[in-house]
Amino acid sequence: MWAAPLAFWSLFILIAGWTMLCLNTIFRRAWMDQTRLSFPIVRLPLALTEPFIPGAMIRTRALWLGFLAAAGLDLLNGSHEWFPNLPYFQTRAVPIQFTQPPWTAVGWFVRTFYPFAIGLAYLVPLDVSFSCWFFYLFIKAQMVIGYQLGYSNIPDFPYVSEQGIGAWVTFGVILLYASRGYLKEIFFAAWRGDRSLGAEEPLPYRVALVGALVGLAAFTAFWWLAGMSLLWVLLMVATYFLLALCITRVRAEAGGQHTVWDLEPIRLFRLFDSTLMTAPTMAAAALSHWFWRLNRSHIMPSQMEGFKLAQEHGIPLRKLVLPMLLSIALATVVGQWACLHVLYREGALAKCAGFARWTGWESFSWLEGAVHSGFKAEASRWGVVGAASMFTLLLYAMRTRFVGFPFHPLGYCIGPGLVWLWLPFFIAWLVKFFVLRYGGLRMYRRTLPFFLGLVLGDYTMGALWSLIGVVWGVPTLQISH
Repeated sequence: MWAAPLAFWSLFILIAGWTMLCLNTIFRRAWMDQTRLSFPIVRLPLALTEPFIPGAMIRTRALWLGFLAAAGLDLLNGSHEWFPNLPYFQTRAVPIQFTQPPWTAVGWFVRTFYPFAIGLAYLVPLDVSFSCWFFYLFIKAQMVIGYQLGYSNIPDFPYVSEQGIGAWVTFGVILLYASRGYLKEIFFAAWRGDRSLGAEEPLPYRVALVGALVGLAAFTAFWWLAGMSLLWVLLMVATYFLLALCITRVRAEAGGQHTVWDLEPIRLFRLFDSTLMTAPTMAAAALSHWFWRLNRSHIMPSQMEGFKLAQEHGIPLRKLVLPMLLSIALATVVGQWACLHVLYREGALAKCAGFARWTGWESFSWLEGAVHSGFKAEASRWGVVGAASMFTLLLYAMRTRFVGFPFHPLGYCIGPGLVWLWLPFFIAWLVKFFVLRYGGLRMYRRTLPFFLGLVLGDYTMGALWSLIGVVWGVPTLQISH
């Protein structure tokens, strides 16, 4: 009974993987060769795969000091799970609770000290990391000030999702506008059939452009056949691919975005009147939640980071196309089987928890409310979208006109979603600020291996504890949340 729906969704995932591959081909040269973005997430894999020769980062003492610090901390904390007499150093989320208004208005507010997050954030450019933690606190400040001014009784104030919609859409438009000359060059090269310009790309530019258009058409047809009205399909597909472009750029500059779900249909459609939508439109919007939710494992940035790794090692990028597509197909089958296996074995409503259960509950809870209660367009929400859009444009304009302007529009996009990571970003920014201020670039390069070691040690020990828990069926340490 699962064969037909799983085949249907498998085709959808393969189309998404192919379309993202085409988009990555189009934008790769602009972001890797021309802009030379930092790609923080690939720094550690590059360090681990460089030749093992004197001077290599993997042979530096600082890297292994960082490794031992993070791995030793996880070993001690993990052992505490079994032997409570051992000391425990809290690195996971601890709620910061306020008992007096207006501070109680901040809502869910936690502090964390994840070694891996501090290590990754240290690789992020200083202005970007500053903007990330600053705009998280900026949103919290809006909540406190709004309470003080008497706005706390307004539902959803300060409209964090609406601010996200305005910021992300504007950021995407800025990316396209800034790339207009580059995209024009790509288009005319594909039109003329000039293969020399894209000789080193994963796909020829003509194939990439046609493939991206076919993918967009297939996405549109998919949701139209699923019952969504064409106008809403076009809005959803355009938003999804604009967000894919934004998230890939964010990962290339800031290393991660963690929590991004403002633009998915169940939030975006809230800006409009539900009477304009048919029930099948709302049902299809709810069923799209699973691949929009949080966007932590988006296909497009993962592919782009793979191309970055290959380029740094001199591997022809076209050799990666077939393995990437095959891996998407294999992972699709294995992932679907794993979900069904666990849900049937443990019971979907009995012992299961996590992404699969949350996604189902969130999708159908929203659908029930949308169909039965509905929602109306509100001028206040549109006003916030417009204000956030103008604010993002202002940040972009200030950065282009004033050297050293500290606020990056990227931080306004992802800052509100750094629920678990704002403090690691702050710590990494503060350390890096003093290192660069008093030690310069030379000191930064000497300290960099230590922070890469934090990432390596935390992930390695976290993976070992996870394997121990799976093999022996015992509770073990989780390194995050």
